[in-house]
Order: sequence, then structure tokens, then C-alpha cells
Amino acid sequence: IGSNAFSECPSLTNINIPNGLEYNIEWFSNTPNVIKTVDGVQYIDNWAVGREDDITSAVVREGTVGIAPYAFDSCASLLSVSLPNGLKYIGYYAFRGCTSLSEITIPSSVEKIEFGAFGNTAITEILLPSGIEELDDVFNDGSESERYIYFQGSQSDYASKHGTWISNKNTQLCYYSASTPQDDNFYYWHYVSNKPTLWS
Repeated sequence: IGSNAFSECPSLTNINIPNGLEYNIEWFSNTPNVIKTVDGVQYIDNWAVGREDDITSAVVREGTVGIAPYAFDSCASLLSVSLPNGLKYIGYYAFRGCTSLSEITIPSSVEKIEFGAFGNTAITEILLPSGIEELDDVFNDGSESERYIYFQGSQSDYASKHGTWISNKNTQLCYYSASTPQDDNFYYWHYVSNKPTLWS
């Protein structure tokens, strides 16, 4: 589907986006009536595409398959987000600039997170499902803060799908290890009182 495919269609009020088709932010330019707002979150079919101004919490409804690029961009008032099981995609800059957002739980169903999705937020730790298929630099903001991405799988699990993680100096990808790791070439984590904790 080409860019601007449904732009300038003011009479369009409903559309079905097939599962597996990634939402393009240019499809519905100046087509406002296709957007439905539920509890402050704006949707086009089964994609969350935006939000009302100054919301403090967002509960993304069940059945949502993707968070569109820029959906919550620069929502400095946002304090909490709940994402549904079944969510598969988090687009680039989806939560960028949500400076009050300090934590988020990624459902195990998520398969793809694009670059900058959580840039310029207060988030310092993210727990990622081992089944994730595509992963970019989820912060991508040049911050000097230390951030940790806890991957729920081994280093070999990650390497078999994604190759070698190219980290920046302040964002580290950490691999799960139930026992004390013997390899000091990577960062590893385990659970302590149900909280992801780096092995020292």
C-alpha cells in the first residue's frame, strides 16, 4: 500500500488493517474521521496511532497489534502505560519524549521494536521477550544515563537470530543466566526477588 493511499478522505470512517501488515503513518494524512478515541488513546482499526493531549496514563486496549510510529511522541505528562498481550509491534519514536515515563512492561508477544521507541524517557531498564524477531536501538537518544536491556534468553539465543549486539557506551544488552556466568565478555542477569538483576 503506497504512501498517502487514504489521505484526504474525510468521509472514510472505518477500515480493517490485516494482521501482518505494518501501519504506515502516511496512509491516513488528513483523514480524521477514521480515528477512534478510547480512554485517551487514538486508534485506527487495531493500531494505536496517537493520544489526546496531556494524558497521564494509557491502557492500550485488547486486540491492538501495534503501536504506530510517533503514537505517544512528546507526551511529557504520561506516567504509565499498559500494553496488551497479543501486541506485536512498537514503532519508531513511539514513546520518545515521554519524559515522565520511568517503566514499561513489554508483552511476551512483541516481535519487533524499532529505533528510538523509548528515547528521551525516564526508562532505564527494559525486559525483552526471548522471542523478539527484530530489535533496534530502542533508546537512540545520545543520553549519558546508564540503561539496561534484559533479554529473556541466552547470548546464543540472541546471536542465532540477531548476530552481535552493537551497543553504545551507555546502553547494554544483558543476557539471562540462571547460574553465575563464566564468560566476562558480555553482561548477564538473573532474578533476585523477581527483579532482573545484573550478575556482579
